[in-house]
Amino acid sequence: MSLSLLKTFRQKNEAIPSIKGVKLQSKASLSVAANSAPIDSKEVCAALGTILLEIFSRGSCRSLEGSTCSKEREISSWIQNIHLAVVSKPPPPSPAEKRKVSSSPVNGSSSSKANKTLLDSGMPLSICRLVCDLMDAREISDNALTSIDEAIWDLSKMKEYPDCFLFDRTYPQNALPFHGFEGSDLLFGRDNEMNTLMKAKRLISNHVMGNAITGLKDDTMPTFVYQTVVLSGYAGSGKTSLLSSVEHVCRQEHWFVLSCKFCKQNSSFGVMAKAFDEFFGKLAEMLPVNVDDGSNVDPAMKKSFDQVCDSIFGAIDSCGLSQLEDIVPNFCKLFPLKEPSGKHLRTSTERVGSGGNRRMQLFHVLLRSISSVDRPVLLLLDDMQWEGSGMMEWLRDFLNETSGISHIKRHRGLLIVGSYRSNEVSDGDPLAETFRDMEQSRKGAFTELRIGCLSRDIITELIATKLCLPKRYTQQLAKVVHNKTRGNPFFVQQFLKSIIQNKLLSFSVKQRRWTWDTDIVDMQIISDEVAELLTTTFCQMPKQLMKSLQVISCFGSQIDDTTIELLMSQQLLPFNVKNELSHAIKEGLIEKAGPLYQFTHDLIQTTIYKLIPAQSCRLLHKTIGSKLLASAGDNSVVLQIAVYQINISCEDGADILSQDERTQFAEANVAAANFAIRASSFEQSLSYINAAMQLLETSHWKTHYMLSLELYNALASLSCIRGDINTMSHSLDEIITNAKSFDDKFIASGLLTKLLAARSEYKEAIHNCLEILKYLGEAFPQDIDNVLFEKEVLSIEDTVQKITYEKVKAYPPMTDKTKLNAMKFLSMLSKYSGISNPMLLPFLSVRMMKLTNQYGFCDESIVGFAMAGYVLFIFRDCAHEAYQVANVCKRLINENPNMHALRSKLCRELLITSNFTEPLQSLIGSLPSLYESSLLAGNVESAMECFHHYCVARLYIGADLESVAKHCEMCIEQSRKYQQETTEIIIISTLRACRYLLGESNGNVDAESTGEQIAIENSASD
Repeated sequence: MSLSLLKTFRQKNEAIPSIKGVKLQSKASLSVAANSAPIDSKEVCAALGTILLEIFSRGSCRSLEGSTCSKEREISSWIQNIHLAVVSKPPPPSPAEKRKVSSSPVNGSSSSKANKTLLDSGMPLSICRLVCDLMDAREISDNALTSIDEAIWDLSKMKEYPDCFLFDRTYPQNALPFHGFEGSDLLFGRDNEMNTLMKAKRLISNHVMGNAITGLKDDTMPTFVYQTVVLSGYAGSGKTSLLSSVEHVCRQEHWFVLSCKFCKQNSSFGVMAKAFDEFFGKLAEMLPVNVDDGSNVDPAMKKSFDQVCDSIFGAIDSCGLSQLEDIVPNFCKLFPLKEPSGKHLRTSTERVGSGGNRRMQLFHVLLRSISSVDRPVLLLLDDMQWEGSGMMEWLRDFLNETSGISHIKRHRGLLIVGSYRSNEVSDGDPLAETFRDMEQSRKGAFTELRIGCLSRDIITELIATKLCLPKRYTQQLAKVVHNKTRGNPFFVQQFLKSIIQNKLLSFSVKQRRWTWDTDIVDMQIISDEVAELLTTTFCQMPKQLMKSLQVISCFGSQIDDTTIELLMSQQLLPFNVKNELSHAIKEGLIEKAGPLYQFTHDLIQTTIYKLIPAQSCRLLHKTIGSKLLASAGDNSVVLQIAVYQINISCEDGADILSQDERTQFAEANVAAANFAIRASSFEQSLSYINAAMQLLETSHWKTHYMLSLELYNALASLSCIRGDINTMSHSLDEIITNAKSFDDKFIASGLLTKLLAARSEYKEAIHNCLEILKYLGEAFPQDIDNVLFEKEVLSIEDTVQKITYEKVKAYPPMTDKTKLNAMKFLSMLSKYSGISNPMLLPFLSVRMMKLTNQYGFCDESIVGFAMAGYVLFIFRDCAHEAYQVANVCKRLINENPNMHALRSKLCRELLITSNFTEPLQSLIGSLPSLYESSLLAGNVESAMECFHHYCVARLYIGADLESVAKHCEMCIEQSRKYQQETTEIIIISTLRACRYLLGESNGNVDAESTGEQIAIENSASD
């Protein structure tokens, strides 16, 4: 019978006028009404059962009580009984009274008759069950209902979910909508955690969207607001389910969402790059580039997208766009007509370690641009226990810098929600230290939620809800489940699935409900680990399904459609894998989102993978890798997946490979490493290189000379990018020792020059550079006397007077490869000579200008012109001529695809000429852009120099001293971060001057952490 019957009884209140004003309340509410008087809940429930019986039976059950009074008097008496039970404390019954109650026909026998009467009248089983259990409240029975709150729970479930809790489920097909216990069930009992997450979400949303709607600017409010909520707990506690729930809500409210799931297979920065790529990929789906009219495009989303892109294009040059094309391919797909200029310019290796810094700054630009518009941003970081390459440190630095310096004026907000396994992160772990730093920081709220196990009450409610039964009917089963699973949500889910599969929990047509034998369920022997329970379950699966899942598990937690189709085309398995995966989706083992198949939980993937015997597992990885390698072609993504599979098969040795396979797979690793370097995935590239080295035999320089040369060149270049001086030195020694000609060690010689400079061995670096230039046909005198020096300076004076922007632009591009290489080494040498051998500078600038005049223009030509002006200023005090050349260079740099690298390279030369010719106010306006360019180029030394000049210039023009002191403190903090001790020492003096003028003591300068630097400074001044 439907819920309309209840409405019918409610409408016929003229027949039972005494009930019209009755409102059922919870036990707590009744307690308050009775001035906290003790309550006999059994009497209340029994009386309520009698009332409900009268309502639902339309008065046909009055004979059960043997009453001759009228309906009105009878109901009034029942209501009075409830009132008396609430407001008075009855005396304890005597033994005779107890016997009388137990033998009274109102209880056991009455409830049985009432049940039959209600069923015969067509009432739903749930109504019959509720009435009878209430009437049995005075009885000693497992199902007796003695709690008003539980009765209200039953009624509310009938109202909210009538299909499950109210309508008849006599036939099995009516019970079929129940498919078992699913991932969403892991959110049971997590109301407090969800409330905390939603509160943080509302704060960010109100800050961003509120200001976007009103258009008002509140100067008292911070420009950037962020909240960090971290969920910690054991595997299977439901952390990922909470993250998914937050993501779902935010996507519905049109937030920008970046989702990162860290894993053992991929580097942290690779995961972050993938998150950016997926973000722009979803934007590409929402904003198709081929749509001419914007009729199907959300105007607000289009506006936000345009703002993000404008911010990115305003921050990076064409060289950065080329790098972005490799890191985030979907971003460039949004702009098919915007070809990145200077595509040959890849990750900067001008300085040792600059490549890693450049990547970090490029990620800063992406996240800063996405969070700069009037739209809140959600950043999800799942499984952070596997974050091992400094991603959280990068994020902490981003938050600190964004909070300290306002780059963008619009109000914006970022919500960071992460999770990690608490048993896999110790107190001394870098991740834990990062959390402590974020918690102690006052720049953003930090909350850690510890996700514990489920209580027995929560498990009772979970089972009751899923089985559509009252909670009192599932208490004993819930007790068994809780004892065996210790309340771990995932373990609870899997255990319940197992008893369903073993037919210990089944639907009874006769009883019209799910039934079980608690004692038999309690006899089920399970281990303390979820994995063993899963193993027992998985071993019962069909062989084809199991084999398909084992193949998928070899790829980690997820795999895409393209890879599966490649495996099927290579006939890895003799059946249709996709058909089997569809069965896995129905079983809840895998879920599909777009082109991705993903295991519903890491424990499922791990368990299935471990079911593969060790030797068979190695062979399976090798087979998968070989077949993918045969299909890879020029597809770098497939190539890297294939190489990863091959490398796993060789982790315990390459004994399963033939010599030809070793060579083939080593070559594939080198190719994958080069692709990874281009995509700025440096950690992944290093793993490919190490794997290739293990595949080569001891005498590989003799047997595989060119492969060995390519391999060590790649390792040396990668070490230069990452700033790993020790590995760089070792690999260069290998090349120089084994190379057969100067051509073969040409790349290594250039890297050696940078290595020597990184060690501050400038004389050796200059000597090495001169040797390379001599080989390239550009020799220089070994002994430079004053006559030669003056001659070169006079030559510069004559040449500089003829330099104009128009004349330089008229030069054709330089195409001679030898001269291009020479110009690069001349540019490098000019930087080192400025530090260690200034007498060489005029010779270098003259040679660079001559090569430009003879062979054409290149980026290094700008360096030659700038150095010429610098020489005139330093050695001739020709400030006006130097300033004119500097202005020509600035115009050329601003139009150059490699703008940021050139700005950072010539930062010192341009600053010196501007300091003595422009007002300080003008200099202050240009320094922030120079600072940003230097960071984007990975040149932190130039960036800190710009920051220092900015602080000093603001002090000289009389800016607010508190503001100047604040910027000095920030400069000191960043100098320590980038290990720029010289800048730190100098800026401390500026900070002391500010505090002296403010009337403060010099002792306020963080003496404990900077004492050594101050001592060095004082000794230097003495």
